[in-house]
Amino acid sequence: MNGRKEKVYHLDNNGQSIFTVPARITSDNDNNCYVLDRLSADYDGRIVALNKTNGIRWVYSDQHINKQRTFTPKDLIATKSDNIIVADSTHHIIHIIDTYYGQCLYYLYTKDQLGIKLPFSLEFDNTGTLYIGCGTYKNGSDEAKLYTVQVSGFGIW
Repeated sequence: MNGRKEKVYHLDNNGQSIFTVPARITSDNDNNCYVLDRLSADYDGRIVALNKTNGIRWVYSDQHINKQRTFTPKDLIATKSDNIIVADSTHHIIHIIDTYYGQCLYYLYTKDQLGIKLPFSLEFDNTGTLYIGCGTYKNGSDEAKLYTVQVSGFGIW
């Protein structure tokens, strides 16, 4: 395998570090890059959208609506319709984020709406099936599970 470094995303236009721990990365159909940036050992985090000139397009931290709780993203994936889906297992929520403005289009409360606890990992197959990998509570009796969900609407597929 051969490769060459094309670009380094490290500092923003003000000379500040862009990331704390870039834990997950995905890209959309236009090759825009989205990074799950872990801010603490408690999994507090944010989603950083990068532009192609080494700057930040937007940052999503779920603080616009939910100021009382932390945002603890575990995984993210881009959809064919160029939205970002983010798993937040701490709050049993999947966030569907608009890639243009970085705003949440919809919250899917997985525990209440689907009976799915602790969504931890995400993947799509080529038919539009969303796979949701789920963790377990510490010292809990639940087992880790993998769910398949046929999704539609909200620009998901």
